[in-house]
Amino acid sequence: MSITNQATVASGTKLAAGGCRGHPPSASTTPQSAIARAMERDMTAQARWLAAQAARRGYRSLDELLFRTPALYTRLASRWRQLHPLLQAA
Repeated sequence: MSITNQATVASGTKLAAGGCRGHPPSASTTPQSAIARAMERDMTAQARWLAAQAARRGYRSLDELLFRTPALYTRLASRWRQLHPLLQAA
């Protein structure tokens, strides 16, 4: 392989691996970033919803609900996932 071809392959590898000249790839060029952002939003919304459910049931916090009634926590978390599927099957 010539030096020019090696440089071209190396530059393509840098771009594929996450950027060039020390710059990270933009969020729009990283396919996993859209999934990661969706998961982060889902986790935040789920925690907020679970905390509200705990408060409605008279618990001081979600941690208290989990500590005192883990089965209820599990049912509520399952209910969240039923109401808000994270990833749709293709």
